[in-house]
Amino acid sequence: MVSPSEQDRKPKNGSTATNRHQRTRYYQKRPRRVPPELCMDDDIESCSVVAALLLYRLISQADDQGRLPGHPRSVKAACFPLRNAISLAKVEQALDEIAAAGFVVRYEAVGKLYIQVKNWGDLQGKWGRRAYPSRFPAPDGWTSDWINAGDDDNG
Repeated sequence: MVSPSEQDRKPKNGSTATNRHQRTRYYQKRPRRVPPELCMDDDIESCSVVAALLLYRLISQADDQGRLPGHPRSVKAACFPLRNAISLAKVEQALDEIAAAGFVVRYEAVGKLYIQVKNWGDLQGKWGRRAYPSRFPAPDGWTSDWINAGDDDNG
């Protein structure tokens, strides 16, 4: 007989312990940190709910240097792939809001649009993770990349 507490812990919809383990490993491949202080930041709180949610999702989707493609179509595909109610126009407006609030830099390089999350090093810290070079160009004047991949891990 299964106790009620054990029954509550049973996976729903055919999920298995192996699937949960695989999902956990997926989330660990590119860990990102959203500092709790961001929830109390006046600048992000002055933005719309969609803009605030977009900022959190940009942080989770950015590469190790805080960069990602910046065309609204690319941002929607990466950050809101299953949210049909969030249109390209809403993504564009949200990008404008968080750029105006100073959280991201929108820029063009080599004929393409990109986004740089500002203060990336402060947001992510250098807490023992490996940081690889970005495959996207940095904004003009950017000097804050932190790369340690390839360093000797044995000290």
